[in-house]
Amino acid sequence: MKPSTRILRLNILNTQKKDEAALRLAAAISEHSKQRQRLDQLQQYTEDYVQQTRSATASIRSVTELDQRHRFLGSIRQAVEQQKNVVDRALRQLDFCQDALLAERRECRRLELLAAKLDADYWLKADK
Repeated sequence: MKPSTRILRLNILNTQKKDEAALRLAAAISEHSKQRQRLDQLQQYTEDYVQQTRSATASIRSVTELDQRHRFLGSIRQAVEQQKNVVDRALRQLDFCQDALLAERRECRRLELLAAKLDADYWLKADK
């Protein structure tokens, strides 16, 4: 048995790990995109609500109604900040998955090169 056979078996396992890392990266990209879209929607809703409130200010009849609008706007802004945190976490996860995939790719390539070197050494020794 050529010495590279064992290395190639290891490379098959590493290729599986690389494929799993690629799937995790795809899921992380999808999650980040979904969370970013939610943030964009929340920010758009906030802008729309602010505009609506400015337009309706003249028709507000009581301090209570104004206070309720102000508290609701505070809640919306808090939701935007929370969603920003979710997007940041999703981005960090995406970065982690990218790094993991690159590491798996490097390991597969390293094993391929090692197998090729072992084969070359094997054949050089066999020719002697």
